[in-house]
Amino acid sequence: MRNIIFTSIAILSGGVAGHAQEAPLGCFVRDYDADHMAAHPEQTVTALSLSFVQPDAGPAIRWATMTAMTSDAAGAGLAKRRFTNTLVCETHPPHDLDPTWVTDGALRCGVECDGGFFEILPSDEGTLLIRTERVRLTDGAGCGGDFSLHDLSDGPTTYRLNAAAPERCAEAGQ
Repeated sequence: MRNIIFTSIAILSGGVAGHAQEAPLGCFVRDYDADHMAAHPEQTVTALSLSFVQPDAGPAIRWATMTAMTSDAAGAGLAKRRFTNTLVCETHPPHDLDPTWVTDGALRCGVECDGGFFEILPSDEGTLLIRTERVRLTDGAGCGGDFSLHDLSDGPTTYRLNAAAPERCAEAGQ
């Protein structure tokens, strides 16, 4: 009985099960060069930035601003344009309607109005890996978005970004 109590306390305090993943703070960017784009012709973005900030709402929530420059693969009317959106980041248990690739307890950042989400994957310090589920970005036209951040192939897309000075994210959003 005592082992059950101590095990329960350890799990509740995070000693066995671990603690909830937190979104990083700061700026992460990636500019994809011509060689990368040639190797991944289905990729629809040439540059991607993510800026995470801590709102006054408390440590459990982070805001992320995502900006993408589109490639020619994005299609007519969407190529070579800048799209952005703000996402709310929280730890969520999987839901019955989630794609099968969603990780239990992963930190997810989602766009309001059912605009998709990404989850943050474990990675080395200074690197950010995100797996997207059709994150919707906008050029300011309203809720939901005009451009869906995903490759032309089916399924989730994983992006690798690198830590950068805050100015890089500010420049990307202009």
